[in-house]
Amino acid sequence: MHTISKTKANFVLIFANPDVPLDAYRNHVFKLFGVDVGLLAAQSGLDPRAVLDGSRVFAEFKGALAEQFVQQELRAASDAEPFYWTTPDSRTEVDFLVELSGLVVPVEAKAACNLRAKSLKSYRERFAPPLSVRTSLAGLRREPGGLLDLPLFAVGNLPAIAAEAAAKPAPPAALDTISKNNQNPTP
Repeated sequence: MHTISKTKANFVLIFANPDVPLDAYRNHVFKLFGVDVGLLAAQSGLDPRAVLDGSRVFAEFKGALAEQFVQQELRAASDAEPFYWTTPDSRTEVDFLVELSGLVVPVEAKAACNLRAKSLKSYRERFAPPLSVRTSLAGLRREPGGLLDLPLFAVGNLPAIAAEAAAKPAPPAALDTISKNNQNPTP
């Protein structure tokens, strides 16, 4: 019999009640993530040319790679343990919930510039979080009601953004740096 411990695998637990502290609402259902997005691609047998050429195989697999990348960045950027949220019927799911600076921050990972996130919209209508994040290949954008479109490359800045959002209701200053980098990206 094998057991999974936090130190040997990356798993993200499910939550029906996103409230602080998240750990108090722990459930035993989870998603399993690899240690590294590159290793995930290699383990899946994904040919590197499929990524570079944008083949149909990559198109079907890029969502899993984006979720893996966001999970890695969330874990690397803070000590916060990512969770995920779903409705009891499993029809609606938010990829990650992270407790940062006293806020439960829902994070939806998108693999392209597509910014439709019906599950995140449903979560926001139900729980009205002060900050919610949609990551994608699109640029940085703030929307009314605390919705932040955050480029995938900037996910590691989420703890600083959440800390500023928790301290004051104005848009976080940490976004200014990301916005400048987004306008003048360095290779």
